[in-house]
Amino acid sequence: EHRLPAALAFVRANGLDRAVIAPQRLRVGIVVVGKAYLDIMEALALLGLGEAQLRAAGVGLFKVAMPWPLEPSAIRAFAEGAEEILIVEEKRALVETQLKEQAYHWPADRRPRIVGKTDEKGAPLLRANGEFSPLLLARVLAGRLRPFLPDARLHDRLAAWERRAQK
Repeated sequence: EHRLPAALAFVRANGLDRAVIAPQRLRVGIVVVGKAYLDIMEALALLGLGEAQLRAAGVGLFKVAMPWPLEPSAIRAFAEGAEEILIVEEKRALVETQLKEQAYHWPADRRPRIVGKTDEKGAPLLRANGEFSPLLLARVLAGRLRPFLPDARLHDRLAAWERRAQK
């Protein structure tokens, strides 16, 4: 009755959940939780993607500090109207399920496609057990960002890193 609203108010008042990269017009957003943030930053570096290039392509990055309960206002301000939101969280889909539930009540034309543990067809995307590695996340990012960054040669860069990892 009092603790959950107080926790949400604390997150909101202190700006704990926040957009790290916020393009003018968000086309695809990457929402990260916990340690996955550092892995995503390294995965983006492996793919040769910097903040300016991501902003120009409409790719944003949002960092969740408190995964439960998910504070709705900041993530809605970030995600509403995007084409796709990719949730990157280790283990079970805690933020993903909450965001899907929240987005259900958004206007249909402002509701993004939300993927994470599974893609839009229900196929596995990010595993629910074990840790992520930057290379694993780079594979997922290369596939998901390709339509938004067609000239970035993501798969070429990814293939080069995979060859290095095999040595």
